[in-house]
Amino acid sequence: MKSSLNREKSYNIAILRTDGLGDMLLTLPMCKALKKINNEFHITLLASSYCAPILENYPFVDKVIYVDKSLNSLCNIFRKSKFDIVYFPRPKFEEALAAYVSFVKHRIGTGYRWYSFLFNRKIYEHRKDSIFNEAEYNLHLIEQSFNVKADLEPVKIEPSDAGLNSLKKKISDIYFDIEKEDYIILHPGSKSSAKDWAASNFGYLAAEIAKEKRINILITGIAGEFELCGAVNSICNEAINLCGKLSLEETIALISKSKLFISNSTGVLHIAAALSIPLIGLYPNTPHISSRRWGPLSDLATIISPPKTSDKEYNKEIEYNDDMSQITVQAVFEEAMKYLK
Repeated sequence: MKSSLNREKSYNIAILRTDGLGDMLLTLPMCKALKKINNEFHITLLASSYCAPILENYPFVDKVIYVDKSLNSLCNIFRKSKFDIVYFPRPKFEEALAAYVSFVKHRIGTGYRWYSFLFNRKIYEHRKDSIFNEAEYNLHLIEQSFNVKADLEPVKIEPSDAGLNSLKKKISDIYFDIEKEDYIILHPGSKSSAKDWAASNFGYLAAEIAKEKRINILITGIAGEFELCGAVNSICNEAINLCGKLSLEETIALISKSKLFISNSTGVLHIAAALSIPLIGLYPNTPHISSRRWGPLSDLATIISPPKTSDKEYNKEIEYNDDMSQITVQAVFEEAMKYLK
């Protein structure tokens, strides 16, 4: 086993994570953990430009390189930046290979991929077992490389002034004054990252909330989710459908002023958590897609999953029930009312 890295040395460190919003928000605790080990570490995030609105001004990152926008190949980025350490929380072969051929001194990743020989500091932990949250798995990379205990601290972000100003023009000038009137957000899509609660259920939930409480109900989603959001709106006509109308920066601003955020397992759920907004997350039970692995880092989160059930034919309990239709509208409505009252 390799000896631990020197905590007193001022390393030039990169963390490579080029996937989605939720993945990035569960990776960011690594940055603060590294700075707590040694504030002189220089930390660079190699990320997708889609994540830019949550990375701007993040205090524990010294530099962000958006790989998809860079004029340099990943190999050239590694060579020019002269990183001492590169962490691979969720590696891809071509990314690991780029670090290898660029002679990055310490390449830290899983020992359980066929290409793990490209890493010279390996972490032997099967994430598919989903014993820990994704953020905890990411911290284990640091703990094992520096031989320390890293505390998991939730990420906090703030909306940008530009996002807030742009949002006000889109919402306050057309629908209602977001500074003076309360609203909640329903976000039915998840880009198929998990098993979802049906759009019709979101619609019936919106209708029940509208009957019970005088509050604006907003539906959000990306441009490709028009049909999904439309299905919600068709059941609850009082809801305001903002699907495809907001940029990510504006969506962050919108969430930051909401009273409650309700969604399936998806990246913007983690944005609500990072903004300290009360939320209800709807998750399946199978470990690798469950809230245990991908749940939000928040004390203001309520997670609802299908109930445990049994197979009557074989008279045994089904280990992981992922039938999202078994989450009732009433169950989610009651949880929502706890927050709204």
